[in-house]
Amino acid sequence: MTILYRNNLEAHRWTSEVPDSQKYIEKERQWLLINQGHHKCAFLHCYAACVNHQDTMKTYLDWNRDLFGLLTQEAIQLKREGFIILAMGDFNVRIGRVPGMEWNTPDTNDNQPLFMDFVEEVNLTIIKTLPVSRGSFTRFMDQGGMTVSRSVLDYGLIDSDYVNYVSNFYIDENLRYRC
Repeated sequence: MTILYRNNLEAHRWTSEVPDSQKYIEKERQWLLINQGHHKCAFLHCYAACVNHQDTMKTYLDWNRDLFGLLTQEAIQLKREGFIILAMGDFNVRIGRVPGMEWNTPDTNDNQPLFMDFVEEVNLTIIKTLPVSRGSFTRFMDQGGMTVSRSVLDYGLIDSDYVNYVSNFYIDENLRYRC
């Protein structure tokens, strides 16, 4: 994510009080609040635990339930304070084919309901579903020089009331070769 910053913008890191029982997820999200007069934007960067098929107890789901619960509370609080929400991160979710992403692989994972509930409860739009979005996949599995699997695990989200402000969203699928 690129944020263009000017000296006259007021910006600061923000965090809510996290209950002791959830301190273990405290650093898995960061909020940056930017104020410019009556324009207020809250940028969220997030990392959700990946699905681990060897974890028979599915502890990653407890982690993500707590994380998405906290994110939902924080985002709703910030929206009540007049902030526009913009989020980007590694949500480690496979959402399947949804309107605007009919080209996506059809598979979903255990993180999908948590992610989609968060998107719905906070009234966010997946930027990848907008017509201005270009590029598709954010994760590739290669074997012997050939791509054997492609998926979307990383997402950009915007407050649904502000989707008309998005003029471009580009995922450079070839960047993986230059890292």
